[in-house]
Amino acid sequence: MKTILSSLQSMPIFRLSLGSKELFHSNFLEFLWNMDSSRKMFIQIVNGLLPSGKQFSTATDYSGYTLSREKVNYDLCVFHKDKNKHLVYDLIIENKVKSIPSIQQLDEYVVKVQKNKWNSACPPRYLLLSLVDSFADKSDILTQGIWEIANYDMLKTAIMSEQSVWSKAVGADYVKDYCEFIGFMHQLQGQILNNFEQSELFKDVDEFKACRLHDLYIKLRCCEFLMLLKDRLVQRGLRAKDISFIKEHNDIRAKNVPHIYLNYNIFRGTGQAAAWLYTDMNNMHNNGDIHEIVIQGNQYRHGINSRKHKLTEYDKKDDDNINIISQEHIWGELTKDAFDANFLNLAEPRKGRKGRNIPLVGYGPNYIYRYDKIGNETVAQLLDRMADDVVATYRHYIP
Repeated sequence: MKTILSSLQSMPIFRLSLGSKELFHSNFLEFLWNMDSSRKMFIQIVNGLLPSGKQFSTATDYSGYTLSREKVNYDLCVFHKDKNKHLVYDLIIENKVKSIPSIQQLDEYVVKVQKNKWNSACPPRYLLLSLVDSFADKSDILTQGIWEIANYDMLKTAIMSEQSVWSKAVGADYVKDYCEFIGFMHQLQGQILNNFEQSELFKDVDEFKACRLHDLYIKLRCCEFLMLLKDRLVQRGLRAKDISFIKEHNDIRAKNVPHIYLNYNIFRGTGQAAAWLYTDMNNMHNNGDIHEIVIQGNQYRHGINSRKHKLTEYDKKDDDNINIISQEHIWGELTKDAFDANFLNLAEPRKGRKGRNIPLVGYGPNYIYRYDKIGNETVAQLLDRMADDVVATYRHYIP
């Protein structure tokens, strides 16, 4: 891993890519499109990423086709106009480098294309180009059978197979460097998960920060952690259909179903792997408590998001202390319940701080938590602890 990071640091093309990781790769694919006015080189590269049944015909004249970046939010698309001047999409490419693919986003792109009735007779090819090989929605995407998935090692192979064409064109040295660069990136994403369960969750994050690749490192390891957590929860008797990945916290109460929501995120360069449990089905206004079991940086947290405190007019005027007043009221209400009192009984903080009279930490008016500091626990140890906590909490409310 260190050798790969060092090699990347020495490559000008890697440094250039850091300005906007995904746009850089989309721009380079556009460069490849423009290297050959017949477009056949690009079509052959794409064919190298598609199964035989979805490959483009090499007999078609593509010189009149157009490649566009960011057209209606597609990273890349190829289209042409039919004899009636109707726009027809031929290829949609979603390019994921610094982020993790999401089936929800891909489904939205398909819906957009399907609204264009001129595509009905000849549907476009959908290609997901993903740096990471392992991600939560991969099996669901493949099961749908709409999107083809290719990694960057496959892209390198496909580009190199057309070397006889691009080696004679202006910019050939850049293409060669690009292939070496994405080859290293593919190796790196594999190394990030090497010996994963026996390592510490964020052990190497500082080395990746030095290369400005910590976002990739954190997202990939948090995503892998949560996929393994889901497996452990199912092994402990929970139903797979009651566990899903979610991007945003806001719509959990609106769903109003007992469920476990898994989320990975980055806050100020710090990774988060979270399990959010909504279990209060008796609340008629969808204001039930959400129990949260979270790893963030070096903290293992138990928190509760609650709306038990209704702000008074006095509270609303006290802008500086409104959150603390609300958090301490919520603490007083929640700890009347033996289960919640025990749930919040972690080590830190040991005394009130930042104006608080009660040893708790919180965000905004609704969220309080306590935490244990993570030392040298391995991923496997954290997975077992978190799985046990999630199951115990869920079973308390949903026997």
